[in-house]
Amino acid sequence: MQYRKEIDGLRALAVLPVILFHAGFELFGGGFVGVDIFFVISGYLITTIIIDDIEKKRFSIAKFYERRVRRILPALFLMLGVVYIASWFLYLPAAHKVAGQYVISSIFSFSNILLYLKGKDYFGLEHSNNPLFHTWSLGVEEQFYFVIPVVLYFFWRSNRIWQLSLVVAVIALSLLVNYIKREDASFNFYMVFSRAWELGAGMLAAVLKRQGVRPNQPLSVVGLLLVLISVVAISSTHPYLNFILVFPVLGAFLLIVFTTEHDHVGRILSLKPVLLIGLISYSLYLWHVPLLIFGTYLFDKGVVQLAVYFLALFCISYWSYKYVETPFRKTLPLKPVLATVGVLTLCLSTMGVIGHVNGGYPSRSELLSHLENNNGWGLRCNGNVQIDKKCSVSETPAVAVLGNSYSMVFVNALRHDYSADLVQLTQDSCAVGYIDNVADVNSLSCEDFYRRAVSTIKSSESIQTVIISSPFNRELSNDEYKASFLRLLNDLKQKNVYVIGPTPSAPFKVGECLFKAQILGHAQGCDFEVDNKHYEKVQRIADFVNGIAHVRFIDITEIICPAGKCAMKIGDSDSMYIDTGHLSKMGAKVVTAKIASLMGFRSDNSAEISLSTDSVISESL
Repeated sequence: MQYRKEIDGLRALAVLPVILFHAGFELFGGGFVGVDIFFVISGYLITTIIIDDIEKKRFSIAKFYERRVRRILPALFLMLGVVYIASWFLYLPAAHKVAGQYVISSIFSFSNILLYLKGKDYFGLEHSNNPLFHTWSLGVEEQFYFVIPVVLYFFWRSNRIWQLSLVVAVIALSLLVNYIKREDASFNFYMVFSRAWELGAGMLAAVLKRQGVRPNQPLSVVGLLLVLISVVAISSTHPYLNFILVFPVLGAFLLIVFTTEHDHVGRILSLKPVLLIGLISYSLYLWHVPLLIFGTYLFDKGVVQLAVYFLALFCISYWSYKYVETPFRKTLPLKPVLATVGVLTLCLSTMGVIGHVNGGYPSRSELLSHLENNNGWGLRCNGNVQIDKKCSVSETPAVAVLGNSYSMVFVNALRHDYSADLVQLTQDSCAVGYIDNVADVNSLSCEDFYRRAVSTIKSSESIQTVIISSPFNRELSNDEYKASFLRLLNDLKQKNVYVIGPTPSAPFKVGECLFKAQILGHAQGCDFEVDNKHYEKVQRIADFVNGIAHVRFIDITEIICPAGKCAMKIGDSDSMYIDTGHLSKMGAKVVTAKIASLMGFRSDNSAEISLSTDSVISESL
């Protein structure tokens, strides 16, 4: 394949907007389209290589994948190893556990599928803190290349019409999937079936170039303008984003087909600084997200921090290109390459699997061991709507803990410290009632969850007590939610219902704050004050349930924040919260010790927990 400088220049035009977009530069609000441009470039280059080999009768699947291994894996594995080690030192157990999952999914090219299936990763690692979020695009590419070489090998013909028809079919089928799944934006974003048309555009460019399409400077200029305008004009929130992406994809297509290094656009793309960025673009793409995520995790984002970030990114990426990408791709024999890849795959996968099983290595420090997710019996009970052995103390429980993740936090304290015979009927993210929805593709809808959970409670004669908690951000937000919440409470009129009020919301993630203070070795302030909106919310909830004979409201604000002052550190190595509002295991013990008697629970000796200040329980009958 003949080397084309302008293609490397186009790589620079793809990677720079992505980096600037993720770094938060508003001017580059459409910078994410750089990934779409990469797809077109990749489709063009790989198809050209495969067709060359097929027509010269030297194509080999083994050789093809050897090239992919050399090109993709060494630099990727270096980045994955560094990310995993960094997350070991920087992340709380739940986040480190999920980081390990993404390391494994990146190794085996299915991180895009994992991101789609996880939806909102409520208990682990949000996209904004995920240093491997960007590997979804590598997953899309590699999945595409599991199929396309075979398709081209068996269906490639010398007939030009046949060649065009084959590639157009790939594009058309992918666009059809986009249309069919138009209501599922997450599917269209992450899945190869919906992205294949962009790689197909690169395939079409390869076919047209082989069929002798001549350079055309006006069309080349149009292509450049389409790319540049897309970078600054397209919004990531556009309702028809997947179809709007046709503009940057078309721009990249026109540049590949009609530009040469000798025309005006080609000379711009072939400038030495542009070429240098293009040459190291793969390493730039690999490192730009981890460096940004870890940097902003530890330090505030400012002008100085951004300058350090860009300098570090360029230096590390250049080093990676020169000493990792180039040797593994061009000079090292195959056996050392495969041995290195094999050892790293085994090591990273093993550490990731063990971390998944043990919850993210919480034993790394005493503080971390206290910051494990406090979700009762764990994720196995997320969405549970029945009485069974995995989520219930017995087959005839006396207590049902019902609600979302803010209810889950009381399960362990009630089980272990008060020997409560309970069942956990909880699903995260669901406002209490029958109308809310959840994005997680593996879960029941919130409406179905609550209907089935309430039905289980009503049909169980042994359940006499129901405990409900929530942040209550949506339950009272409008008449529809209020009616739904009231209907659920009335459906439980044969039971004794305790509504535990919301925790005061922290303006930061408390667990992270305390852990970072420990890492950085300074007394970082992680306390906060209750704002007036919280008191107003508590009063609205108390007024709402007042007069419902079987419902009792318990306000826990003064337990957590006496006189409005929220001290988050408990003892030398524990925390009241895990994040912005979920009680840690010790935090739940503290709160439960103060309200258990109100709900009819007798305190075990082990449950006697005292606070440094006297607390007042505010309750509404």
